[in-house]
Amino acid sequence: MRAFYVGLIIIVIAIVVSLSMNDWKMMYKICGIAGLISLALSALSVGALADGERTRIDLNTEIRGEKRVRLKSSAQLLLIAIPNIVVAVLMYYFIIM
Repeated sequence: MRAFYVGLIIIVIAIVVSLSMNDWKMMYKICGIAGLISLALSALSVGALADGERTRIDLNTEIRGEKRVRLKSSAQLLLIAIPNIVVAVLMYYFIIM
């Protein structure tokens, strides 16, 4: 749950920056970039972008604890990405367009 709060803190920082610059597009950019980077790192850490051969090798050689840590870090990165992507999409549809 702490990761979700980190995502919300990024949104608050984006609000402060966009208010200080008087540019709402900056909030869209900050939240979008933070969300996409977190989503990409989550996909990389879970192994979603690896080919089948690499996934098979990794699954056969890694120990159970490593898999648990990898999945937990991926879930935390996803929890950071979700609120940022939602805010970026809402900003795009209601403010930018």
